[in-house]
Amino acid sequence: MESLTRLPNLGPVLAEHLHRIGVDTPEPLRGMGSRAARIQIRKHQKLLKCGERLEHAVKTGLCTVNG
Repeated sequence: MESLTRLPNLGPVLAEHLHRIGVDTPEPLRGMGSRAARIQIRKHQKLLKCGERLEHAVKTGLCTVNG
């Protein structure tokens, strides 16, 4: 199993982003293509930021969660 970081111009930070969207080897990355990978990474990052904002709002009492 080839490591993502062995690919040209792909360092540990980008490899971690790819891992978070379920890409752990070069084969799935080649299958989805760089454009689709970038889109998935951006979506994942936006979801993380949204979750962080929601958590902050709940912790600071700016909103309440019913449930």
